[in-house]
Amino acid sequence: MEAAMPIISEKVFRDLYKETQVVRELKPWKHLYDNDIFVLRFPADDEVYYCSIIGANDETYGVCCYRGGEGFHQLRKLIIGELDQSKAVYIFDCLNVYYNNKSELQSEEIQIFEKYSIEPKGKNGYPNYMTFTPGLYPWPIEEKEALTLIKILKAVHEAVLPQYFKDESIHGAFERNVLPAFTETPDGKGKMNLEFSIEHFPDEIVQSPTDTPFRVDELKLANLKKAQLKRVEQIWEVGSFFSPEPVMEKERPYFPNMIIAVDVDSEFIFNIDIALYDSSFPLRVFNTLVASFEKHEIIPESLHFNDALTMAGAATLCQSLKIEIEMKENLPHLETAKEELFAMFTQDSQH
Repeated sequence: MEAAMPIISEKVFRDLYKETQVVRELKPWKHLYDNDIFVLRFPADDEVYYCSIIGANDETYGVCCYRGGEGFHQLRKLIIGELDQSKAVYIFDCLNVYYNNKSELQSEEIQIFEKYSIEPKGKNGYPNYMTFTPGLYPWPIEEKEALTLIKILKAVHEAVLPQYFKDESIHGAFERNVLPAFTETPDGKGKMNLEFSIEHFPDEIVQSPTDTPFRVDELKLANLKKAQLKRVEQIWEVGSFFSPEPVMEKERPYFPNMIIAVDVDSEFIFNIDIALYDSSFPLRVFNTLVASFEKHEIIPESLHFNDALTMAGAATLCQSLKIEIEMKENLPHLETAKEELFAMFTQDSQH
């Protein structure tokens, strides 16, 4: 069964469309670049968004709103070239509105305009509202997210753009490691009131490679040590990646996340774990390695990783079994295995 599109009530959708068109008519991409990032804080709802106006290059127009400090650092790395654009769709956590032509929308996305008798006019007149969540397929927004976007778009045309027009010094704040911020405060009249300030970048939370961000299965670990498996002079590369093809049979489509372990010398794949990417990821790394050791009745001399979170999932296991661990910038054998698996997926999808 394919996932059903979210439903937004007529009043909320009409309010959203109205605010979207107000912003469109102001053409903010004529005045702001994508690195003119600003912060929107809504304390009453415990929400913080780091927003970027796109369209200065006259290609894709829109307002992109990244959730929280982690979302900001995703955007920051994308802007400075530390994040591969092709991988962004799998890990972004944001709420976006794009200004498209009708021909660029799917038939399901056009239906809501027809349902509520709304006829967008002009070039890029059809807004496309999308939510991005790590591991999940980009998807049309739900009503709660529509209400959030209404607040964001209202803030853009009532407070953000007037501030940029009034104070040119805030352009380029990103290069100075600060950001213009707008915090909603109650005015007692039910109207939006936003206080302006300048704030520093949020701290980036970096997972330590030696952390264990989950409860280790001590019984499973004890049984593995009792098994006295054969130790071999092998180096395994361990990592994860997302399938390019989404699974559409859920309430929300998702990209399957794969964890694999590959021998450096033979490029033999010891195990593959495929599941939805979520907070259980480090535990999945632990379980994948335990299953690999048990199935093949061996313990390698060393494991190589290229990201801290995957290494963190293996930290306690490797310490307990005295397996060397090392962080590498590149894992070429893992990359080869990934390409072979992708080729298999492509062949299967064509049959």
